[in-house]
Amino acid sequence: KYFQLHVQAALNLADNKEKDGGFQLVPGFHHHISEWARERPNLRERFGPYTTFCLLPGTEPINTRAVRITARAGSLICWDQRTLHGSAPNDSNRPRYAQFFKMFPKATIQSD
Repeated sequence: KYFQLHVQAALNLADNKEKDGGFQLVPGFHHHISEWARERPNLRERFGPYTTFCLLPGTEPINTRAVRITARAGSLICWDQRTLHGSAPNDSNRPRYAQFFKMFPKATIQSD
């Protein structure tokens, strides 16, 4: 059920500027995630079919399409989890503070 809509969000608790690193995503990627994953069986072998987190090599071409999203304290950034997203390195001396959320349909929760 990973390919269903799950909304994730980050609430910035402090201003987050370009050099502070932080949230980045590839706009529109959720429209291509199935095709992209099929073309990279090595990621499935390395991380398994249900793993939804992986570190992409710096040489991965999709990295060039990532857009860095800066935000002021109190800003909420929401995205479809199927959109390739991650965190850019912090190249400043300021710490990053954020609270993360994930929202999804109750029906996706398996009962024990």
